Amino acid sequence: MGRRGTDRDLLAQLLQRKRSEIVIRHCCGLCGSSQHGQPYLTNFTNPPAISISHAGQWTAVAVNASAIGVDIERYKTDINGLAEFALDPAEVSSLADPPSAAQSSAILQRWVMKEAVVKAAGVGLSVELADVALHRLAAHRWLASSPQLRSRYVVEQLVLVGPLIGAVATLHVTDQDGGVRAH
Repeated sequence: MGRRGTDRDLLAQLLQRKRSEIVIRHCCGLCGSSQHGQPYLTNFTNPPAISISHAGQWTAVAVNASAIGVDIERYKTDINGLAEFALDPAEVSSLADPPSAAQSSAILQRWVMKEAVVKAAGVGLSVELADVALHRLAAHRWLASSPQLRSRYVVEQLVLVGPLIGAVATLHVTDQDGGVRAH
């Protein structure tokens, strides 16, 4: 993570390359536009998958051999309408009206986890976040699935400093013993 505007600097550091070697382009998996969509690196023989997120002055980048999505948001208490957009009806019905501060934080965390998933899937917000189901695997680890997605994803909640909430999603892989690991 770093200050906003440092996408190339952060990727260069993570990939141990010169900043000038980092060329980021975008491609929408739905319409093919280069004006938006999933970021990718153009000048690598076997480029890693990348994901980029911005929140205020902060930038997060994630790199993986296969699909990856990262999302960060500044913590906020004004989340009007977010629950209905990001949560399924069962999740919404479990909330107090109005949501408590702890519930507001949980709603925002679920939003961030689900957005990381749709970024990893390369479909962005064309998939309704309320249709992405999250199943807890461990304290900060979740399994995400949706009828609209081809794969399942492992989502890790990021422990960040200050007023930030974050998550990273990777493809789900099942070990021989049935355990779940991220790839």
